[in-house]
Amino acid sequence: MLISEWEWILRLLIAAVLGGVIGLERESHGREAGFRTLILVCSGTCLIMITSLRIPELFTIFTSDSVLRIDPARIAYGTITGIGFLGAGAIVRDKKRTRGITTAACLWVVAAIGLAIGCGFYYIGAASAAISILVLYFLRLVERLIPKDTYNSILITRDGEKELAPLLQVLDEFQMKILSQAIKVQTPPPMTEVEFSVRHKNHTAGETIVRRFMSVPGVKMVEWK
Repeated sequence: MLISEWEWILRLLIAAVLGGVIGLERESHGREAGFRTLILVCSGTCLIMITSLRIPELFTIFTSDSVLRIDPARIAYGTITGIGFLGAGAIVRDKKRTRGITTAACLWVVAAIGLAIGCGFYYIGAASAAISILVLYFLRLVERLIPKDTYNSILITRDGEKELAPLLQVLDEFQMKILSQAIKVQTPPPMTEVEFSVRHKNHTAGETIVRRFMSVPGVKMVEWK
């Protein structure tokens, strides 16, 4: 089937629109890969797919018996690999958490949508964009209802060489599970440093927990990380 130039241009426009719709969600949350980035990725991969499909037009002089073999999908393979590197650049890890994984996933999805639209699979591409919007906008509300584990480190400094029982009691009060602990005893003057790595579901109780530890006899400093 012969496809007109306007049909190819229409595919590029549809890819840009679908990528932009998904990009609006990322832009609203202040992500670096936002509105313009996802438009460029989606329309760019669409162009790559169109180019792959049209490359055989350059070799119409060859017949099915020729040695030359053209695989339109090979460029698409390379595109997905390249998007992996772009997505890796969107992932940032700091001391507390890793950010950008959802943005990286969005880059990968809009790349796939662009390839689908480039092939002329309009319904599949639009359905994928709709599913992505549903996940990004509405499932965020569901995600907030799911209890999540939080991981923290607690560094406690106490006078003297004291036992851990009072500290363990506080952790038990707040239903914190100890993942690891380290003890450092310094003398003179006698001082004990205890660091707990804990898992819990008290997302906003950090200040309360610190005050509770400070109420334990002998505790001079509590660091919540």
